[in-house]
Amino acid sequence: MRIKNLWAVILVIAALAGVSCASDNTQYGDLKFDYTTFKSEKSNWQALDIKDYTYEYYSAGFFYYHLLVEVEDGEYKNSSPLTNSELDIYTNTINDIYTKIESDYLSEKNKLRPDYELYLKEIDIEYDVDFHFPHKVSYIYHIPEGTEVDGNPWFRITNFTAN
Repeated sequence: MRIKNLWAVILVIAALAGVSCASDNTQYGDLKFDYTTFKSEKSNWQALDIKDYTYEYYSAGFFYYHLLVEVEDGEYKNSSPLTNSELDIYTNTINDIYTKIESDYLSEKNKLRPDYELYLKEIDIEYDVDFHFPHKVSYIYHIPEGTEVDGNPWFRITNFTAN
C-alpha cells in the first residue's frame, strides 16, 4: 500500500513540476486567420472556373520577385520577370496559392508557441472583389529579440486578366 501511495505522490509532484515549468508567455493555438472567409473566397474563385489568365506577382524580402505569371487551361505555363527580379521561376496558379495558404494555416494552428521561438502568429489576406483571389497576403510572425529572419513574408497579385 505504501508503494502505491508513494507512486501517486511522485506522479502528482511530477505533474505539478511540469505545469510550473511552463513559461507564462507560452501561447497555444493563437494563430489569427479568418478561415471562414478564406474558404468562402476560395469556393467563389473555384466557382468562376477561370482556366486561362495572367497576373503580376510581386514580393520583396530576402528575394525580390516581380513577375508576370501565365496560366493556361488551369495549369502553370510560364513566368517572366518584369523588372530586375532575383529569381524568374515561379510556378503557382491561383489554386496553388490557395492550397499553400491553407496548408500553412492547418499545419501551424493549435501549436504550442513559446515566446522565445519564431512562429507564425497571423495570416492576413485581402481578396479581389470581382475574382475572389487573394491579392494581398501577409504572413505576420512573432520574432524574438535577436532572431535573424529571411524569406518573403508577404506578396501581392496585381493586374489579373482573365483570357
